[in-house]
Amino acid sequence: DPFRVVLKHRILSGKVFRVNKYNSATVRDLVYTKDDALFFKDVKLWTNNGLEGKIDKCVGTHGNLKCLFSNKPQVGQPCFMTLYKRQFPPFRPELLIRDCEQPAEVLPRFRM
Repeated sequence: DPFRVVLKHRILSGKVFRVNKYNSATVRDLVYTKDDALFFKDVKLWTNNGLEGKIDKCVGTHGNLKCLFSNKPQVGQPCFMTLYKRQFPPFRPELLIRDCEQPAEVLPRFRM
C-alpha cells in the first residue's frame, strides 16, 4: 500500500551538564558536532520530569548546547530529543510489470 505512512523514530539522549539562570541549561552528549546542533535547532527537547525545551545556541565546537526549558532542570538529569523519518516501502519492479504479457514467474526477483 503506497499510501500508508511508515515512520521510523529514534530518541537521542544527553544529560544536563550545567544549570544557568532563567530556566536555561547546558546539555552535553546529545549531539557531537556544531553542524548537528544547528541542524536540530528546531526540534523539541523533553526530560523524564515532563520539562519541555528547545535548543537556544551551540556552545563550542563539540556539540554542547545551551537549551531553554519550561522550568529549571537538575544537573545530571537526562534530556531527550525524538527524531522521526519516513520509511518508504521497498521498490518491487515485478509488481509494475505484472500487467504486461510476460507471466510473473519468468521475471527475476529483486531483493533490497
